[in-house]
Amino acid sequence: MLVDMYSKCGFMEKAQEVFDGLTAKNVVTWNALIGGYAKQDHGEEALRLVQRMEMEGIQPDQVTILCQLKACVSIKTVSEGGEIHAEIVRRNLLEQHPFIGNALIDMYAKCGLLHLAQEILFQLPFRDVNSWNALITGYVKQEHCNGAFICFEQMQIDGILPDVVTLVFSLKACGISQNNEKGRMIHAAIETQERLRTSIILGNALVDMYGKCGMTLEAEQVFEKLPICDIVSWNALATGYALNACFEKVLICYKRMRYAGVSPDAIAFAYSLNACGSIGYMEKGRKIHAEIKREGILEYDILVGNALVFMYASCDCLLKALEVFSQLPSRNIAAYNAIISALLKRDFHQEALKFQSKLQEEGILPNSITFACCLKACGNVGYIDQGMELHAVSARFGYLENEMVLGSSLVEMYAKFGFFRNAEDIFSKLKERDLFLWNALLAGYANHECTEEAFDCFEQLGMEGILPDAVTFTCICKACANINNVRKCLFMHTEMERRGFLQKDIVLGNAVVDMYAKYGLMIKAHEVLKRLPFRNAVTWSALIAGYVKHEENAAALDCIKEMQLENVVPDSITIASSLKAYGSVVATLQGQAIHAEFERRCLLAKDTIIKTALVDMYAKCGHLRLSCDLFQELTNKDVVSWNSLMYGYLDHELWEAVLDCFPRMLLESTFPDAMSYSGGLKSCGATGFVAKGKEIHTRIVKQLLSEDLIVGKALLDMYVKNGLLREAQDVFNNTCAKGLALWNVLMSGYTQSGLTDKVFNIYNKMIEECGDPDPVTFVSVLNACSHTGLLDEASSYFCAMCKSYGYIPTAEHFTCMVDLLGRAGQLENAIVLMNGFPLHPDLAVSTTALSSCRKQGDLLLGKQVFEALSTDDFSMHICMYNLFIEAAR
Repeated sequence: MLVDMYSKCGFMEKAQEVFDGLTAKNVVTWNALIGGYAKQDHGEEALRLVQRMEMEGIQPDQVTILCQLKACVSIKTVSEGGEIHAEIVRRNLLEQHPFIGNALIDMYAKCGLLHLAQEILFQLPFRDVNSWNALITGYVKQEHCNGAFICFEQMQIDGILPDVVTLVFSLKACGISQNNEKGRMIHAAIETQERLRTSIILGNALVDMYGKCGMTLEAEQVFEKLPICDIVSWNALATGYALNACFEKVLICYKRMRYAGVSPDAIAFAYSLNACGSIGYMEKGRKIHAEIKREGILEYDILVGNALVFMYASCDCLLKALEVFSQLPSRNIAAYNAIISALLKRDFHQEALKFQSKLQEEGILPNSITFACCLKACGNVGYIDQGMELHAVSARFGYLENEMVLGSSLVEMYAKFGFFRNAEDIFSKLKERDLFLWNALLAGYANHECTEEAFDCFEQLGMEGILPDAVTFTCICKACANINNVRKCLFMHTEMERRGFLQKDIVLGNAVVDMYAKYGLMIKAHEVLKRLPFRNAVTWSALIAGYVKHEENAAALDCIKEMQLENVVPDSITIASSLKAYGSVVATLQGQAIHAEFERRCLLAKDTIIKTALVDMYAKCGHLRLSCDLFQELTNKDVVSWNSLMYGYLDHELWEAVLDCFPRMLLESTFPDAMSYSGGLKSCGATGFVAKGKEIHTRIVKQLLSEDLIVGKALLDMYVKNGLLREAQDVFNNTCAKGLALWNVLMSGYTQSGLTDKVFNIYNKMIEECGDPDPVTFVSVLNACSHTGLLDEASSYFCAMCKSYGYIPTAEHFTCMVDLLGRAGQLENAIVLMNGFPLHPDLAVSTTALSSCRKQGDLLLGKQVFEALSTDDFSMHICMYNLFIEAAR
């Protein structure tokens, strides 16, 4: 019959034409056309034809029902399937025609309703191997492997022997669940029945199963015993190699397949190209690409096209990847992900985000890898709003935060922004936390000076049995640079040495130099630098910056000479640090000479970093006019340039000039960062411009920077200096990561306002939440004791500071104690304490001691204090004069 022939050949238009020309149509004719549409996955048309058939008075038979069920599967319409099921039950067809029951099981299983499929199976009066296969296939396709295994065992208990279909899908279940034990048992049964000799399909399924279970040797052994190896066999072996990262073996497999005379298909080409990309074999990839072109097939097959894009992108041949990408007739998410990943690798973050917008314009749905890459791009370029929007969109697409790939990128992005509440929330939801994830959180804490949180994070990862790597210790070095605890720095350094990281990782070595340099331990920093097997410009820059920071500018200039002797070429950062040294010593003339040399070589027009460093140098020298002139010459004024100018004004207490920078920045479309706002708030604190400070606070909230520790500290300090303790407390309460610096600022505010009870409460709470105090903390506590005359408590805190925490008291600590002892009438003890001061007592300590002597009328002790001083300071003579006057009365 023509309708049946055309339908089976897939020529549905021709079949329909012949059908429409028939004058008489019976159920067989209708079934031929309906079956053709169902087979070609035109389910809606098939079901519509059944309705027409019934309207024309022809009753569907069992063949029609089979076609209807197949049509329901093609369009996944469970409601239509349910109606057909009801009709089957009404006509009692399950008992009359067992194959209808099998088709019904198949329909429900393929539509994902496995519980209904199972119910029908056990309702059947007769179950054959096809009944069980329909259910097992459904379980495997839904990846419910245990259900498939239970069915496999139950059918054998019922006395039904598995056929090839049963065994193939049971082996698929073993591969999906990586249940190699069950796979071996099935393999043994197949060998016993000697089925491998007659079934290549079973052999291919075994190769596939072993490969997916990570047992590539067993996969090879089965493969070598196969009587015939077709393209499916070779692809199964290549898949196993690829899944187990045996990329060179994938390429050997491809070569062997070619020698065996088997022509590669799209899957074979794709696996080979992906293998080339994964191990950077670009030349091999080019040859395979040439083979594809030479054969004139498959070049623009979507699978092969994506693999070509991935191969070129992974081999750092970005232009070729983009060329292939642009020529693809249709692109899927894999191609886009390959391009976006390649752009990220080359630090083209904004371009990567443009491709993310482009894929949405083409109607392609992003997956978790797309979101992960784009979140990384947002983190690297500081696009806070876009990053949060992507997070929201990923949730709408149904991607969960606790998925490892997406969750890791979210933690990394939020940690970079300093949004630790968000980062920690997602981090806690992740079931598996690898070292990359811990490092991302740790880096965020370190970069935002959340020192205690960084150390807690480091301890926690150790408790979870995760071994730190060089990246972990690099982050810890950064955190160590922000604390006043030499012992912790030395301990971490010892750990790095013990694990042998410093001899292998230049980045970590540079971080250790930087840590000691920032701490002021310059001898130690120089010693580490000398012991490093390799030193680059970054290493020397860290040391030079340390010398400059601690005002050892001559030593900084010596380092530059030493660096040149080692033939290390200074980079922009080195030059910038060097210029700071020139800006702080008599060597200003040398700095100007370098400036002139840069002008002569026309380097300033090309390098914003150097020009910004010159702005900074002249500002620190007090040459603000020169600094401003250079700043105006900058064609690209970024936030770093503005900050250099602002901090130049800050150094010379030109508070209003600092605040004037903000509107100018915004006019030039430069958004202030944490450092800019910190400088502005410092100016508001110094001048009492509370309204301006609140205006800056509002902008900080809008820019989502209120979680930043530097900004939080500056806000707190501004409110404290202006006596606005309620506002200060609000800022403190709303800051997620409360570093020690924030606690100290809040305590100093309450100390200055005389609210001593609050100081002690905050101190106790800080110990609970934040850990060890630092010397600044003890200044506030001792001042609070001094204001209220709590000598015993002050003595206790002073001893704890020295003995429990190992801090060396500063002049501020001694001043508080001398004041308390003096007011308690214990002048002799005050003098003993002064004599124990490791350095010569400064004016504040001595003035406090003389003031106490005057109040107590003790001229003799006053003379001893004065004579011990080697100073001509006029204020000390006034104090002594007042003491003589008081004694004469």
